[in-house]
Amino acid sequence: MKRAFTLIELLVVIAIIGLLLSVLVPSLRMAKQQMRFVKCKTNQRGILEAVNVYMTGHDFRLPPSTQGTEGGHWTIPMRLKHHYRTDGLNGGSVVDVLGDYMASPEYFDCPLAAHSADWQSTYLQAARDDEVKFVNCSSYLLWNWRRFEDTRPRFRPTDDGGDTLMTCDFLMYDEPQNNNYHGGTYWIGTHPWRGASRLTFADAMVGSTLNEGFTFWMQEGSYDAWPEMKLSAGYKDGHVETFKSEDYEHMGGVYFLPKVRR
Repeated sequence: MKRAFTLIELLVVIAIIGLLLSVLVPSLRMAKQQMRFVKCKTNQRGILEAVNVYMTGHDFRLPPSTQGTEGGHWTIPMRLKHHYRTDGLNGGSVVDVLGDYMASPEYFDCPLAAHSADWQSTYLQAARDDEVKFVNCSSYLLWNWRRFEDTRPRFRPTDDGGDTLMTCDFLMYDEPQNNNYHGGTYWIGTHPWRGASRLTFADAMVGSTLNEGFTFWMQEGSYDAWPEMKLSAGYKDGHVETFKSEDYEHMGGVYFLPKVRR
């Protein structure tokens, strides 16, 4: 005669399975997050490779900055496309500068930001149509960026020496447009941290619309409530380092960059 499971034995088995799941699920979630972090660093290396390939064909000079404008007007150094015109405005399309060296615009995305990739088709169409589009990426693009040259500590990754930091996961605090849009004062970062929520990055595009598909991790709070997370930064020689957020420092305005810059 075959012996059947008793109700108690069945409950014990179910309890054991539940216990195993409670242990495994967080571990799997952490492993998935780690894989996304590694992919983020890989994407930054792709940007650095494109920068270095560009330099070999241009007398070893860094690409032109596509951030900021003349006359003291500046834009966030994560801009992929600003004013692509010749009427005195500085800036343009990163695709026009580095597009020949990059297999995909996905290099400008961080998987941990978990935003829609629909912006890529909009960005590429804008580049073809020669329009003004405000489209962002997940990293600061810092080559030939001069916004911080008068701050303490100084920062100027240009051809004439100085910093060699080319790109990094961005961290900012008290960015006015997002404060107004979300109704508070926010920390904003590429990677998640405890207490942060994924919110739309309130950056105006053509027609005063918002790039609804582009989101970042945000948390309302004070300047002293430092978000705890891991971030990565890429340098001119092609290597990418991992930092904790407390290894970043305030660079003036809303911006934070790694303290270690070679």
